[in-house]
Amino acid sequence: MDLLLALVLALIGVDKVKETRQVNNMIAQLGDDKFAKRHKADQWLRDNTRPAFAALRKAAVENEDLEIRVRARRIVAAYYRVKTSGEVMPSIEYLPNGLLRERYIKMAEKYYQDNFPEAGTWNRNYAGDWALFVRKGTEFMVRDFLEMGVPKDKVEKLLDKMNKWEVEGIKKKEEEAKKRQEEMNKRQEELRKKNNK
Repeated sequence: MDLLLALVLALIGVDKVKETRQVNNMIAQLGDDKFAKRHKADQWLRDNTRPAFAALRKAAVENEDLEIRVRARRIVAAYYRVKTSGEVMPSIEYLPNGLLRERYIKMAEKYYQDNFPEAGTWNRNYAGDWALFVRKGTEFMVRDFLEMGVPKDKVEKLLDKMNKWEVEGIKKKEEEAKKRQEEMNKRQEELRKKNNK
């Protein structure tokens, strides 16, 4: 039994070494003199971004060859682009998991405070700031999920669910506001009747 386990682990290790070699080879080919080789390597890396992700990010920053750095940045940027059924990135505001939602809203709040200090105090109680935080929070969540290796199609399915939750959440808020308005109108009518007696 131990021998079988050792054999399986050895085979997995061999596959990982082969994969790493192939990824590094393709990244090196991004800087090849021949266009056909660069193009082929670019396409292979786009099709296999998940296993190549860490190496691509490193190449995008550290590689000495400018061509490789630029192409690696483009591939990584394309990987971060996800499709969503809505016209804009859905809001993290309606995500059922409160702790996860709060984490990414705090990250977005810090992002705006650090990058746009000239705007003054960022306040989540202000509707305009809140709208920015909940959209940027979604971007941070998507980035983290992709970097953790969650398949892109699953992230896109989550975004589609988030679009539905957002539509349902907005409808619920509108219904609650309408109900409050009706209750207020009813109270005002009762007060008018009482004052007219």
